[in-house]
Amino acid sequence: MRKPLRRNDHCFFAYRNKNLVFFPTLSYSLCKILQKGNGMETREVRKSAEKRGFIHFPFHLYRNDPLWVAPLLGETRKILWGKESLLFQSGPHTFYLVYQGKEVLGRVAVGIDENFLRARGKKEGYLTLFECVSQREAAQALFAAAEEWLRKRGMESVIGPVSPTNGDDF
Repeated sequence: MRKPLRRNDHCFFAYRNKNLVFFPTLSYSLCKILQKGNGMETREVRKSAEKRGFIHFPFHLYRNDPLWVAPLLGETRKILWGKESLLFQSGPHTFYLVYQGKEVLGRVAVGIDENFLRARGKKEGYLTLFECVSQREAAQALFAAAEEWLRKRGMESVIGPVSPTNGDDF
């Protein structure tokens, strides 16, 4: 029997040592079943069109928010798929999008900071760039996919959100 990540079935997030820790309430396989019932699908970002969707999703999500300041697209591309992000250079990572039909409902990046693992000895992954429409099932699907990805790589807990540049810009 596989060892589950530490979880709390009553909430999504909790604070531990001043870090936000993620505790999903549904397993990845259960989320897959629920997604099929409501037409949702979580996909790992691989194709260039999916990469564009990942970058452009916040523009769609916050288009009516007068206080939102859009990031520079070129800089965002460099951080996500270039050599600009120290966090993404520090270990394996991936990106997920959740769809309903052809519409993107949310995004998340998940990874493992191998420098952190060596320094602290914790089997802990991270979440970053989480953004989602106000729909619980979509958020749960993203978190469950991220949890499953980390579990397959031997992680026991998750922290986040963290900035991909280790700054205040995301």
